[in-house]
Amino acid sequence: MCTLFYNANLLMTDSSSEKCNAIKVENGVITWIGSINPFQNPDVQNPDIDMKNIDLKGAYVLPGFLDSESHTCFSDFFTAVKNNELSPAEQEDWLDNAAEILKDKGISSLMLTPDTFEAVHSRKNRFLISIAEREELNFSESDMSYGLEEPFSSFYDKFESVPEALRSLTADTSGACRKLTVGSFADFSIFEKNPLLSGMKFFANIHCIRIVKSGKTIYDMEEEAENEMFALLMNQTF
Repeated sequence: MCTLFYNANLLMTDSSSEKCNAIKVENGVITWIGSINPFQNPDVQNPDIDMKNIDLKGAYVLPGFLDSESHTCFSDFFTAVKNNELSPAEQEDWLDNAAEILKDKGISSLMLTPDTFEAVHSRKNRFLISIAEREELNFSESDMSYGLEEPFSSFYDKFESVPEALRSLTADTSGACRKLTVGSFADFSIFEKNPLLSGMKFFANIHCIRIVKSGKTIYDMEEEAENEMFALLMNQTF
């Protein structure tokens, strides 16, 4: 089965796809970018295709964001764990909070050193495990952190413009920036508003509404809010 994301505004595409509003994904890869009538059921337009359709309701789709800086935070965290500086409850709270921050920022790839990657996979946080990627990262003096910090605590202070910040968030370790193109991995960071039409202060506080990794939704803000509300109601009932 393939997945069609439609009724979308696509950003950071090739010039030939700038006005397109739909992306088809198969086996974790973008196989088609084009336009369909957002007012017509995609099943009617593609009756012979076994396809899951996801209406993005006009949201803005960017290549999945990469975080190659928070590895220092995670390294410091696991050092604190190793040194018995945090209780089990404090450990879970820190990891849960870190995951919520990375969801909010739209991170689809968390680049970690091999040791930290293994440490993340030893925990039970499903979201962090789904975005963690093993990478040989070189530390410099500017990368060093002092004390246990949250991810993204000072990330946006480094940039003067949104395009500059987006280049950093979509650049892999070789420096090449991701784009939404046929043949590329289907990793998306999706926002309700266009980040490129905002200033840095607004962009630093913008909320991601959906993260797609290899064609599969790993975070849906609306769904999580509904689940949290249901859990709250159940706790109040019983």
